[in-house]
Amino acid sequence: MKNTLSDRLNYLTTLAEEQSITRAAARLFISQPALTAFLKRTEEELGVRLFDRSTTPIRITKAGAYYLSELEKICVMQDRLHQELSDFSSHDPELRINIGIGRNRGSI
Repeated sequence: MKNTLSDRLNYLTTLAEEQSITRAAARLFISQPALTAFLKRTEEELGVRLFDRSTTPIRITKAGAYYLSELEKICVMQDRLHQELSDFSSHDPELRINIGIGRNRGSI
């Protein structure tokens, strides 16, 4: 499972909305063990619990809500940066790379 910032935001937002790892995994089209492992790795990396899994339904913690809010801001900034860089390359031919392949090899 790749783990880009936007994937991380999507997984955590879905968990917060569904309040269930099983339902969130189904909605994300991944397995429940994979989502559980993702959550465990993320919490270990950050050193803080993002969700209280001792209750049913699971609940996002204060730290989790804060992290989700800040992660969303970072993703918006990242998208804007990518768009701005894309604008540079579309206006400056020296920054553009064109790659071509012949019709015969391209069909393989």
